[in-house]
Amino acid sequence: MHRCTRDMSNGWLVMVVYITTLINEKETHFNIFKENVAFIESSNKDANKPYKLSVNQFADLTNEEFKASRNGFKGHECSTKTSFKYENVTTSLPATMDWRKKGAVTPPWKYMCLSLILMLGAWSSGATSRTLQDASMYGRYEQWLTRYGRVYNDVNEKETRFKIFKENVAFIESSNKDANKPYRLSVNQFADLTNEEFKASRNGFKGHECSTKTSFKYENLTASLPATMDWRKKGAVTPIKDQGQCAN
Repeated sequence: MHRCTRDMSNGWLVMVVYITTLINEKETHFNIFKENVAFIESSNKDANKPYKLSVNQFADLTNEEFKASRNGFKGHECSTKTSFKYENVTTSLPATMDWRKKGAVTPPWKYMCLSLILMLGAWSSGATSRTLQDASMYGRYEQWLTRYGRVYNDVNEKETRFKIFKENVAFIESSNKDANKPYRLSVNQFADLTNEEFKASRNGFKGHECSTKTSFKYENLTASLPATMDWRKKGAVTPIKDQGQCAN
């Protein structure tokens, strides 16, 4: 059992180091990705350039990494040569072989240790799962940006709005889990705003800034009017509209 505990400890350390390395590598390439996106957006703002850049499968590589992996013919370095053939074996082989005596079959307790190590690995990978959840949420964020045509000034603002977006989505999903509520919330074009920002831009009557002036009065009409009128049939009733910052 002492050997099993020692193997568990070693296996756990290996797993933690592996997961830590994985997270650090992902964070490093995320920073590279952000820099590349910033470069692409900056380049595309130049109206004098006859081309446009876009994000592709190399967006997490530096220029040096891209050139090192794509440029230069390497010949047949990856191929291996061997003259081994089964007919070259001249040694007589035994009729039977007990591989346990050769140390090729491990004792059963090692499999128990392996199972425990894998369990520890699953527990330690919680941080990785959280990172994957962030990646999934960022995918939803990118789709939302495309749908509503949202463009920010720089990467930092985009990252700040992403955090607000995550908080709003979490609030929406939490609210919708309450079966007693007679309504459901959904993500809309305001999902990257805080409550304070939304209220500052949408609430408060601002007078008649959006209204138009007219001298129309009903007493000026001389034509006879019908007793009733269904304005829906006249196309005068429209769906609810977003009045923007009119606030009236």
